[in-house]
Amino acid sequence: MESSRVEYKRSWNPERILHTVCAFANDYEDMGGGYVVIGVEDDDGCRGNTVGLTDRDVVDIDRELIRVCNTIEPKYMPEMSVEETEGKKIVVIWAASDDRRPFKCPVSLGSGKKHDIEKAYYIRHGSHTVRAGRDEEVRLMELSRRVSFDERASSTGTLSDVKRSLVEEYLDSVGSNLAGQGIPDTELYNMMRLTSGPKEDLRPINAALMMFSPRPEIHFPYSRTEVAIIHDPAGRLIDEAIFNGPVNMQIVRAMEFIRDRVIVERIRKVPGQAEALRFFNYPLEAIREVLVNALYHRSYEIPEPVKVYIYGDRIEITSLPGPDPGIPDEDVRNLRMRGRFYRNKRLGDFLKELHLTEGRNTGLTMIVDALERNGSGTPVYETDSNRTYLSVTIPVHPDFEEDPIGPAARTEQKRRSSEDIRSGIIGILDREGCLPSKSIARELGYTSVTPVLRRCINELIDQGELEYLFPDKPNDSRQRICRRKAVR
Repeated sequence: MESSRVEYKRSWNPERILHTVCAFANDYEDMGGGYVVIGVEDDDGCRGNTVGLTDRDVVDIDRELIRVCNTIEPKYMPEMSVEETEGKKIVVIWAASDDRRPFKCPVSLGSGKKHDIEKAYYIRHGSHTVRAGRDEEVRLMELSRRVSFDERASSTGTLSDVKRSLVEEYLDSVGSNLAGQGIPDTELYNMMRLTSGPKEDLRPINAALMMFSPRPEIHFPYSRTEVAIIHDPAGRLIDEAIFNGPVNMQIVRAMEFIRDRVIVERIRKVPGQAEALRFFNYPLEAIREVLVNALYHRSYEIPEPVKVYIYGDRIEITSLPGPDPGIPDEDVRNLRMRGRFYRNKRLGDFLKELHLTEGRNTGLTMIVDALERNGSGTPVYETDSNRTYLSVTIPVHPDFEEDPIGPAARTEQKRRSSEDIRSGIIGILDREGCLPSKSIARELGYTSVTPVLRRCINELIDQGELEYLFPDKPNDSRQRICRRKAVR
C-alpha cells in the first residue's frame, strides 16, 4: 500500500499517532483515510524491520488509544486490531475518512487545563503528517460543506443492501447503456458513483440506499410517505395509507393512490363555445411536484415521515425541516424561494433522470402555473422562524369546495350526461392523440371502461368523429381510438 496511507511506528508515540489519526480522518487528499502500524520500524516512509510488541504493550496501546482519541473534535474513534507477522505481534490502527470533517486535536498532550489546550487541524502531505496552514484550513471547511448527507457513505448499510434488480430497473428506465451488460455489482456501483470509501471498506452512499434498497427505512427511520384523506372536520372518517420503499416508488404509489381516491374531473359546456371547459379538483402535476420536493428536500436524519393531509377544501403536504434559512421570510411568503444549496443533491439527480421533478429552482413555477391553468387558487407555503418545517397548502378548485372527497364525489361525477362524456372524449383525443379505451377512461376519472363510456365511444365512431387505429382488427392488443383526420 502506498506510503501516503500508511505510517509505521516502532512503538507507541501518543502525540504523533494522535496527529496522524486526525490527519487520516480529515483525508485532505481524498485517499480514503489510512493506517498506523505500531511495532514496525519506519524506513523513510516505507516498511522497515518488524520489532513486534509484547502482550502488555498491546493492552496499554488499546487503553491509551481511547484516551487520546477522545480529545478529537468532533468525536472520532479509529478501529484497532492486533495482527501477527513474522511471528511477532503488531497493532494496526485504521483511521477511515469521515464525512464529518474537519477534525482537530490537541497540539500537545501536556498536563495543561482542558480549556487552555491548543487544538489544530492536521493533514497528510505525501507520507508526512503536518499541521494545516490557513489556506489548508479553508479548503478543509470547503470539503465539509461540499458533501451533502445523501452523498456520504452510509454508517449502517453495506453493498449487499443495494438490490441489483432495482438498479437495473432504474438504468433501463433512463435508457442507460449500462443496463443489462452483466457488469459485476461492485464495478457497476462504482461506475454509477453509488459507493464511497477505500476499497477495503467500500460502502454505499446514502442516496444508493434511498433509491435502491427495498427497505430504506432500516437505515433512515420513518423515511416514508403517509397519506390521510379526512372526510369530516372532526377527523372521525379517515382513509389512511403508508408508502414505504425506495423514494421513487413512494412517489409513484402515493400519486396512484391520490389519483384513484381523490382526483375528480368536471367538463362544462360553455354556450357559444365549441370546446368544453375541463378542470379538476386538484391538478395532479401540482400535487406531484410538491410531493417530490418534500421527499427531495426533507432531512433523512430526522425520523419523521412526509405527511399528506387531504381535506374537503385543501391538500397539505408537510416535511421537515423547512427551507434554507438564507431565504428571507418575505421571499417564502411571495413564492420566490431560491436556495443556495440542495439538501440531497444526488437523490435529486436520480429523480430528475426519472422525470419525476423539474430542474433547478423551476418546480415552484410549475406548481403555480399548473394551478393557474386549472383555475385553482395560489399555493400557500408556511414555515416557522427557525425553519423547522415546511407545509404547502394546495387549494381545491372553487367548483369543488362543497363536494365530498373520494368515492362520493366520483359517484356524482359518473352521473355526467352522455353529451358531457362525448365532449370529454373528443377533448382528450384532440389533446393527447390516439389512446386505448382504458386510457380514455382513466383520463375521464373512471377506473375502467364503463358501459356508458363504451356506448359514447361507439356513438362517436358511428357519427364519424372517431375511428379505430386498426379498423379491421377491433380486438388487437395495439388498438387505439383516434380522432378522424377529416374532422380535426
